[in-house]
Amino acid sequence: MVKEKVPWGTYAKLFWRFYRSGEKKQKKEFPEEHEAWSAQKAMLNLMSRKHIYDVIITRRRNVLYLEKTGVKGC
Repeated sequence: MVKEKVPWGTYAKLFWRFYRSGEKKQKKEFPEEHEAWSAQKAMLNLMSRKHIYDVIITRRRNVLYLEKTGVKGC
């Protein structure tokens, strides 16, 4: 299995599009499980750096589920 690098900022763009949209839930399917894992990791790191606590990200194999909770953090 060869892991290809994605262009810098790909997963951040995906996260910001969801976060700034009016959607409450989003499902994103990736071709490979390791891509979904990388996306989840990148998005969680971004959320930690920006102190974003109102989004829940879960992963089931190669599918990411993003959900806004509406509860703002400190």
